[in-house]
Amino acid sequence: MDEKAEPTPFDQKLFLIFIVTFAAVTVFEFGQQFIYPDPPDWRTNLITSLFVSGLSVVITYFPLKAYYDQNNQLQSEIERRHSVEMELRENEDSLLQANRQINLMTGITRHDINNQLTVLQGYLAMLEMKLTDPSLDEYFKKAATAAERISAMIQFTKEYETIGVKAPVWHDCRTLVETAAREAHLGEVLVKNDLPGGSEVFADPLIVKVFYNLIDNAVRYGGRITTVRFSVQESGDNNLIICEDDGIGIPEAEKEHIFERGVGKNTGLGLFFAREILKITGIRIYETGVPEEGARFEIIVPPGSFRNQENP
Repeated sequence: MDEKAEPTPFDQKLFLIFIVTFAAVTVFEFGQQFIYPDPPDWRTNLITSLFVSGLSVVITYFPLKAYYDQNNQLQSEIERRHSVEMELRENEDSLLQANRQINLMTGITRHDINNQLTVLQGYLAMLEMKLTDPSLDEYFKKAATAAERISAMIQFTKEYETIGVKAPVWHDCRTLVETAAREAHLGEVLVKNDLPGGSEVFADPLIVKVFYNLIDNAVRYGGRITTVRFSVQESGDNNLIICEDDGIGIPEAEKEHIFERGVGKNTGLGLFFAREILKITGIRIYETGVPEEGARFEIIVPPGSFRNQENP
């Protein structure tokens, strides 16, 4: 059996209004005996008072009730949102504090490991100079290479921490390629920048690392490579930023694996890092080249993340 509904604060207030209204009308009716010469009919006056009071309450009940409920719901929503906002703020503060502590710990750890690596590399160089046995050269080279890879991985963790820390902004694509080409060790390889001036991509500020890694990988593993070329083309609603070279290409079975962490001849983190940076703003990257004819990376930029300032 359902429990009897409790009267709401509004109903209680309205009942109080009814009593006050009834009392006021009754007092008014009683007061008429001093105004009119004929004595009033008290029964009629009482019925009239009740009728007028009840009718007034009935007429005003529904609009006032709706107004009261609306205000009550609004107040409840304001309180709920305030509570959620406070909880989110507390969670955000806790997350920021935890993130600061983690960054501090990893920063100290990186610093200490780098110091030990510097010492290790110094001792390896001293041993290599003092030992004259040629059969040990290979071991020294492997040890030095391992130390260099460890150093590169530590540097990667420092850069990886900064992904998504700063808000995405618009970047001039042509400038990104020029900046990356200046930082890369090209040797005899030529970088052709066919990206039009004014073409911009909305991405994480680390996107310049994407272009750098594409150029660096092409130079390192392209074999007979002579040229790396960047261009852009439309593909349905998307825009493709294309990086292609004339090197030995990538075998079909490795096209997706090259973006996995730990896969590669160097640190195995370059293309993994590139995909993670692009993912921040919904940009994808794939390798679509023909093996033995050269590598081809397609950066698929969704609508809203690419624009041309010269041809808006």
